[in-house]
Amino acid sequence: MMKTLQSHVIHFETDYYKNASINDSKIFSFGPIDNRNTLNGLETWLKSCLPSASFESLPSNHLPCISGKYVSHRILASLPEESLRKQVYLSSYAQPEEKVEVLGNLIKCRQSLAKVLGYDNHCDKLLKNGHVIRSSEEVMNFLDNINESLQSKVDKEMKLLRDLKRRQISGKPCSSRLLVRFATGN
Repeated sequence: MMKTLQSHVIHFETDYYKNASINDSKIFSFGPIDNRNTLNGLETWLKSCLPSASFESLPSNHLPCISGKYVSHRILASLPEESLRKQVYLSSYAQPEEKVEVLGNLIKCRQSLAKVLGYDNHCDKLLKNGHVIRSSEEVMNFLDNINESLQSKVDKEMKLLRDLKRRQISGKPCSSRLLVRFATGN
C-alpha cells in the first residue's frame, strides 16, 4: 500500500508541476466598456500584442486579454473602472479546473501516505528531519504569533485605505498629509 501511495504522490506531483510549467495563458474578454475614451490607448496597445483573431468574435464593447502575462498587469494599471479591473484580475488568475483536481488528488495522496507512515499529517512528515519547527502545531503557533504582532499594523493600513477610497468616491481631493501617511505608513 505504501509503494502504491508513493507512486501516486510522484504521479500527481509530476502532473501538477508539469502543468504548472506549461504556458497557462488563455485569452479571455472583459467588459462591457461604456466609455472607450477612458482606455487611453489601451485598445491600440492590445491590438499590437494579441493575435487579431482574439478580437474577431467579441462583442463591440469588450476587449481581449491574456491571463498570467504582462498584458494583465498593464490592463489592471490602465483601467479606470474598478469593476473592469476586478473582472480582469479574477479572470487572469483563475486556475483551470483540471489543475485544481490534480492538486486535490496530490493533497489526498500525501495525507494518506503520511498516515501510513505514522504521522498525523503531511506537514508533520515534512518537518520530522530536524527543522526548527518540528510539528504542524508549532507552525500554527508561529503563524498565530506573527498574525497577532501584525494585526494592529494591518488594521491601521486598512483604515487609511478606506479613508482614501471614501475620499475618492466622494470626489474630495486627498490632502498631502493623508498621502504622506499612506506612503510612509505613519
